Amino acid sequence: MNDAYANQYRNYQNLASFLSENGVDKNEKIFVIDSYAPNMSFLLSEYSGYALIKRNYETISEAMHLNYKYAVVSTQYFFGELYTLFPEITQYFNCISMNQELILLEKKSNFQNGNVRSLGAFLKLNDAKRTINLKEENLENTNYFPNSEEGHLNHEMYGMTYRFEISKEEHYTLIRLSGKYKVETQKTSVLYVIDTKEQESNVFYQALPFENLEKQFNEYIEFEKFVLIPAGEKQRQVAVFLYNPNQEEFYYKDLKIDFY
Repeated sequence: MNDAYANQYRNYQNLASFLSENGVDKNEKIFVIDSYAPNMSFLLSEYSGYALIKRNYETISEAMHLNYKYAVVSTQYFFGELYTLFPEITQYFNCISMNQELILLEKKSNFQNGNVRSLGAFLKLNDAKRTINLKEENLENTNYFPNSEEGHLNHEMYGMTYRFEISKEEHYTLIRLSGKYKVETQKTSVLYVIDTKEQESNVFYQALPFENLEKQFNEYIEFEKFVLIPAGEKQRQVAVFLYNPNQEEFYYKDLKIDFY
């Protein structure tokens, strides 16, 4: 069994109890967003419905109009890919429940186009267990202007590097990266990077792009990004940093990390 199928089995093996605990009737059709084996989640749960095998913006958009009330997605896939691939997910659904393996969504009766909601509000997250205000921490590559709350990347490749560890007892660590940024053009190649190692070997890496700006470039805008970092059999070392591959002008302030 390859990793994708093994992960789906692990995440969905308790689907039946998860749905039942949240009041989902056995007669309801369920939409499984991150399916690798078409029938696995249904065989494991004795529910029925739709499974999405090919996932891109178009196929997910089309699936929004199928006849179902509830959708499920693995927590890992939601944070790792789905929200970046299809941020409108927050406009089509309300979040009913989330645990370490799965997220249950209920489709709205009326889809309303508009700004994408804050993901933290959508998921009804409790207060963060811990908040790190990056300017106040002992960081590498801080790149702040003297006597200023504003940071700046220009000829630097890296900025605002913060390091922490995840113990093997933690099933996963959910972090929220937020702050404000400003660029001088409509597009930026700067990335927010999460690099995780276990005994010096890379085990998890995610590079998050900043949005291309059509009207708001050259002024500060707020951003919010979530990352789900899996734990391992041993303690893991995590580095979070800004990466500026083209050494462009990039300004930032009020950067922080919330741990959930």
